[in-house]
Amino acid sequence: MIYRFFLLALVLILSSCNTDKLTLKFYTHMNTANFIINDALILHDSIVIYGGKTELSQGRIGMYNRNTQKHILIETSETVKGLAISDGTLWACGDNMMFLVSKDNGNNWDPVWDPNYTFEYFWVDDRTDLKKIYASGNEVLFAIGNKHMLQGNLYYKNTSPWYPFWSSQLKMGVNDMFVVDSTQVYVAGYGSIVHAERVLNSKGTMDSIAITQNDIGGENFTGVTQGGLKTIVACSFSGNIYTKDLLDDTWKKTYSSSIKLRHIVGDTYGNLIAVGDSRYILISNNHGKDWLKVRHANARNITSLSLQDDYFWATTKNGEVIKFERVQLEK
Repeated sequence: MIYRFFLLALVLILSSCNTDKLTLKFYTHMNTANFIINDALILHDSIVIYGGKTELSQGRIGMYNRNTQKHILIETSETVKGLAISDGTLWACGDNMMFLVSKDNGNNWDPVWDPNYTFEYFWVDDRTDLKKIYASGNEVLFAIGNKHMLQGNLYYKNTSPWYPFWSSQLKMGVNDMFVVDSTQVYVAGYGSIVHAERVLNSKGTMDSIAITQNDIGGENFTGVTQGGLKTIVACSFSGNIYTKDLLDDTWKKTYSSSIKLRHIVGDTYGNLIAVGDSRYILISNNHGKDWLKVRHANARNITSLSLQDDYFWATTKNGEVIKFERVQLEK
């Protein structure tokens, strides 16, 4: 019995030492004054496309050239919330159904639909403040938007150019989404996580969408991401981390923290970063099972997390784009 006790203690000590070796180097990749950045895209490491608003709540898309250290700001009709890139085409979305596209690396942006007729495309219940978009090929396949805390929508591609998106009212506010492939998406929201899957017709085009709503303890889920090739990980405002296997619909609470979590991002190797209302960043390298706190002075100002070009990236309320070295998390 004593032998087993000491063996267990040794295993715990070794495990703790292995976890404590995790570090997270970070660098300020870009900084701009008096600007709230909601999302950013990194182009060839030297160009940063960022979206958000000024301190006077004026919507803007910015372009920063690290070689010349110059910023260019493009005025938008609304606050920019999300950015996406696919096949060289850039996309931006924002409040009041704003949806823009650029085909010249962000120098010029055009509305996807005529702003004078936007609301003729959508019924009243379909209209939201767009928050996040997912693009594949030369088109946007999924988007999410909020009307208010308890009412959000999931949008998915329609083949008709006259009505670019179908919309599903999810009866909950939406905070984040993670697209597994071009047919499946997980949406984190107020009270549940939604799994939506596109249903294709005999011609291979989307005909409808099947939605499964997972009510999990009344949590306000603020982020959802991958935690490896077969794992989905979500965080909640109460500080809890949940995981599920792609082949199983059961979500399990795997970690609890004292941080009100707002964002999470992971990679195919099981490395993850989560942030919230704290000066600490949570990091994991084992699919979200164990976590370590790393102090970062600007952590509580982070507005988005993303994975681009084998690095983790963060944007902040005070105009900073931060680059994290992912390789340090890997075992």
